[in-house]
Amino acid sequence: MTAMIRYDGILVRASLEDTGELPRSGPLQESPDVSPQGKTVVEDPQTYFRDTYEENVGKPVVAGEPNLVYLRGKNTGDFAQGGTAFLYWASEADLGSPARWKNNRVFTADGSDRVTLGRTLPGEVVVGEVPFVYSPPANDAGANIALLGVVATNEHPNPVPGLGNSIDFDRWVSRQGGVGVLQATLQPPPKQEPTFTTKAQFDLGNTEGEVSFFIKTAGIPLGWKVSFEAEKPAPDGYKIELPLSTINADPFTQGTFANLDANYNSPITFNLFAGEGLPAKENYVTVYAGQYEEVAGAQKSDHPRVFAAEGDAPQVGAADPGRFVIQAQYTTKINVPTAET
Repeated sequence: MTAMIRYDGILVRASLEDTGELPRSGPLQESPDVSPQGKTVVEDPQTYFRDTYEENVGKPVVAGEPNLVYLRGKNTGDFAQGGTAFLYWASEADLGSPARWKNNRVFTADGSDRVTLGRTLPGEVVVGEVPFVYSPPANDAGANIALLGVVATNEHPNPVPGLGNSIDFDRWVSRQGGVGVLQATLQPPPKQEPTFTTKAQFDLGNTEGEVSFFIKTAGIPLGWKVSFEAEKPAPDGYKIELPLSTINADPFTQGTFANLDANYNSPITFNLFAGEGLPAKENYVTVYAGQYEEVAGAQKSDHPRVFAAEGDAPQVGAADPGRFVIQAQYTTKINVPTAET
């Protein structure tokens, strides 16, 4: 039978039941001391995380967003000591292969890979004032990951850098009082609801071939977002849409294109997502579609299916000499409080 010893460093618990006796048993990947807190900075982390030490106050980890992760620990030694906190992330499937994750360090907002924990007395809880920022890609939603919080002290240095290529992960964690692991399933980012949405029927008198679709805004504040989507896809199944895009110029124009059969028709919905600031009194959002004439020197982007058009759009049915003919468009004004009211 394995003899139990009491960890005498700064304990990062494996679960709420963890008292610092090694080797640890029970849940090993439910650390309440590795604490994601969403996108909001905790105003007084020392007070908050000390007062909630008997609770797991962590929030879901969200893909596609910055997740602020705080670390805390408890001095289970019989002398005053401080420490240095580190945070790593790993795919759950890779935990037994440290070579795949031990360089996956998570950094703070100012680019540091560590946070200093102040000197604390025996039995006291110590908290990292500065959070780590973990920002998994939006496409990773649904993935199972682990966040590994480590608090190193003079007597118990960081054990992660010395790990080999293969380990029994749970056995390793059970013997590391300064390591807390939080298993999490990455949640999808919350769906942003549009501030303004409208739908228009587009009946194009196009010829078979490439058709361009654009959205253009004027008088809309920078940082607001737009999108559009046609209900009817292209014959090859390509979805005709502009994914959520941030307005970064005034006027702003962005588009996509698809190869269509002649006389394409479909409802098209476009959305506006408000940000900071107010639109100008004279503002508009336009969605339009048309075709470039087949002439030498027509300016198109080399980027497949996505490009931007500069300058004012021609009127419906008017030819911009050898360049672009609009075949349908819909324009609306955003009737909300404006910068002039």
